[in-house]
Amino acid sequence: MDKWLIKTKPQTNNISLSVTSTTEAVTNKTDVVLEDSESESEDNYSDDHTQEQEEEQDNCNLAPKSKKPWNPKIKPADVIKEFSWLDDTLDYPFCKICLTKISGGKFHLKRHESKSTHTRRARVAKMTPLVEMYLQKKDVKSLLIKKAELKMAAFLCVHNLPFLLLDYLPSLQKNIFPDSEICKSVQIKRKKATQLVVGTLAPHFQKELIQDLKNNVFSVIIDEMTDISIEKSLILIVRYWKNGCVKDRILDLIKVEDGTSEALFTSIIKLFHEHEIPYYNIIAFASDGASTMMGRVSGVQAKFKEVAPNIYVQVCLCHALHLCSSSATKKLPDVIEQFVRDIYSYFAHSSKRLSELAECQVFAEERPHKMLYASQTRWLSIKAVADRILDHWNSLILFFQRAVLEDNLPNARSILNALRNPVYKLYILFLSYVLDLIVKVNLEMQSETSKFPILLERMTLFYNVVMKNYIKRETLKSTSLHLINVSHPHNYLDLKSIYCGAKTEAFLQVESEKGSVSEKDAESFLKHVLAFYVELSTQIKNRFNFSDKYLIFASNFAPTVVKSQKIRSIATFVNLFPQVQCNIEDVNTEWQILNEQDLTNFSNDIAEFWCAVFKLKNTLNEPMFPNLSKVVQVILTLPHSSAAAERGFSQLSLNKSKFRNRLHIKTCAAILIVKDYIKNCTNNVNDWEPPLACSNYNESTLSSVSDEH
Repeated sequence: MDKWLIKTKPQTNNISLSVTSTTEAVTNKTDVVLEDSESESEDNYSDDHTQEQEEEQDNCNLAPKSKKPWNPKIKPADVIKEFSWLDDTLDYPFCKICLTKISGGKFHLKRHESKSTHTRRARVAKMTPLVEMYLQKKDVKSLLIKKAELKMAAFLCVHNLPFLLLDYLPSLQKNIFPDSEICKSVQIKRKKATQLVVGTLAPHFQKELIQDLKNNVFSVIIDEMTDISIEKSLILIVRYWKNGCVKDRILDLIKVEDGTSEALFTSIIKLFHEHEIPYYNIIAFASDGASTMMGRVSGVQAKFKEVAPNIYVQVCLCHALHLCSSSATKKLPDVIEQFVRDIYSYFAHSSKRLSELAECQVFAEERPHKMLYASQTRWLSIKAVADRILDHWNSLILFFQRAVLEDNLPNARSILNALRNPVYKLYILFLSYVLDLIVKVNLEMQSETSKFPILLERMTLFYNVVMKNYIKRETLKSTSLHLINVSHPHNYLDLKSIYCGAKTEAFLQVESEKGSVSEKDAESFLKHVLAFYVELSTQIKNRFNFSDKYLIFASNFAPTVVKSQKIRSIATFVNLFPQVQCNIEDVNTEWQILNEQDLTNFSNDIAEFWCAVFKLKNTLNEPMFPNLSKVVQVILTLPHSSAAAERGFSQLSLNKSKFRNRLHIKTCAAILIVKDYIKNCTNNVNDWEPPLACSNYNESTLSSVSDEH
């Protein structure tokens, strides 16, 4: 039987020892093997106190004065596996249950295990959970409570709800779910919710975004506005490539005291310095066409070029088209715009008139609708207004006939006369046609997905359609589109050949045959249409550069162009974007390999097409176009408009309303950042899980915010 060998000196105390062996073997090193003579009879004791005294006596006799290691003849791992109550962290036998050292071999371990004292203590230990279990349960519960509080705060941000709601919602939840320990333990009100959003969630999400910007090239999109509390703010949107798609993310909302270009640029640079965002990662800048933003000498774009000379500057195409249409519409008679506004104003503040109009619409077998407002600042809204008036032209005549008979108001009589005049309807039909062309391009350029590769193609197509309506065919064929002199009458079609929309021409023909529209009125109408086209073409030509080298190069990456396999080289990239590090030889080689691929079944959608290309593998199961993908990502990151900034301000208006006009800009920024992040993660905030780094927040370190949050 294996035993522990114990080196000991002769005992001189009064406690007697018995040795079971009749012969006492003593080695040259005075190693003595000791055994207790009473080992066979100690199980007969029934008194636990006597056994404990005897165990202490054994330990006093057998325990060494210094800790001795395991006997080298036995394997401690095997012994510990057999006797699970031994402490495996020590290099000598020690009972974790009785808290005593044990000397000897396996026999002594078995003897100790069979003692009633050890058995009783082991039984009690099995029924006693560890303290760590209580602590762990407490930690898990605390984590779940914090996650619940974070999700509630994020829910308010996503749904534009006030933080004041949390002064009442938690108590309602406790009442509805009395059996939920989480609901009972949630302690959150409006101030804590604000602190969680401003001090925990928003900084964490912003830090993650900043880290992406440090590692990727990106475009900057900005805009400035004055909110309902007369505070100026500047919103910064960054566009970059991540996880196989282009993302527009809100970097920050900055309060600015001055709307000058110097103040705006200083605010942006300060933010970049604070977060150590490198300038050389900026590849493009986009904003509206205001002189503060796009001034060539002192605008924000000029100051950006001082710190990043190679950035591409893009004026928002949506703003440009709005200004083009607004300027062109001024060439039409003023009475048309006034007529449209008078109709809305007549019904705007009278429920009685709206009710009577609905009756007339039902009588005329039309679906009841209200009249729409023609915005002063968004001239493209006139398209929807014109369509609504045309849809209810007959019911409007019925209504104003009754209104003139009953009320005899001058305004009603004026509107009725206009409705009965077919010339007014001609202009409304023409506006419906021509503004529809502009609105379609405008809506496409408001897209969140990348449209830069097809920007030149779309604008060329739109400009060509407008030109064909009044420019001679031989001129269009013989001269490049952007070189045609649109103000020279020699290039115009004759008045009767000018195209103004199918419905407009059909109505003009019918009314001319009836005699309702005289030749003089028809000629005047067509002259105004021609003036509209000329002004629209002039504005488009002045505001859009059809010879832009960036647009021409980017058009090579449109799916239809790639499929045509006509472009042999894209080496121009290194000249346009010298700040982007790439091996142009490898890029060009991969481009030529791409031209040999069968891409006919690939989607024509830009994002879908290139994602499918990036997934192609070679025979080694490696990506076929690792270098080309970097170039494509740069092209798709270029902005085509500043609509993303406008969307950010729309979200700001939903939060900082007349009911919440004391919200600080810092709080508004945090709300927008949280909402934007969760929107990019999941479509439903209920499915969003707070990051562990946020869930471990310390309430004592939450950012302090003003009560006027």
